[in-house]
Amino acid sequence: MRTRNVGVSLVVLVLCASIAGAGTVINFTESGLPSLAKLDGGSDFSGLSFTSDTYLAQLTCFESAGDDSWGILTRDPDGGYVPDNVFTVVFDQPATSVTFDWMTLSSNDIYATAKDEDGNVVLDYSVTGLQGLRSGRSTIGGLAPVKSIEFHDGKGLVGIGRIEFDTSAQKTLSSLAPLPPAAWTGLGLLGALGTAYGIRSRRAK
Repeated sequence: MRTRNVGVSLVVLVLCASIAGAGTVINFTESGLPSLAKLDGGSDFSGLSFTSDTYLAQLTCFESAGDDSWGILTRDPDGGYVPDNVFTVVFDQPATSVTFDWMTLSSNDIYATAKDEDGNVVLDYSVTGLQGLRSGRSTIGGLAPVKSIEFHDGKGLVGIGRIEFDTSAQKTLSSLAPLPPAAWTGLGLLGALGTAYGIRSRRAK
């Protein structure tokens, strides 16, 4: 009986691999927008949109929070940085895991509030007691899927230089793009091979 399931098991493994997918990494250099462009209401980065006065910026201090000098923060339209304000990242599909690289400049704290699709708080995250230019990497995962994260910048400057997120667990077979004919042919061959192997095994007994 065990050998008859080989083909089915192989097919299931292939389908699971298709569902799993890979995480998305945003370094904030992908859009080609100029520094200090306002991102609210746009979808210039794959899988993300923004609210609450979120701006793109190129600053040397972002080099400590990510792979380059680009990131997002809150900026006053008049040119100054707003203390105790909020900038928000919204995921097109709820994320099961989010990792973000943050930096602070002349700010003692960084706060992040993760919320689900209904606006319920999934996690309140904070790092306090910071001074000068500080940076770090934090991960939110293993909880309810996250639809948005509000980053609170206290007095001084707080920014996000890199975000990596995974929405793969939210996908279902019905939401996957159709497999090409060659892929279905391969799955059929795997099933046939497994069945043939089972038949030969029984005859050999």
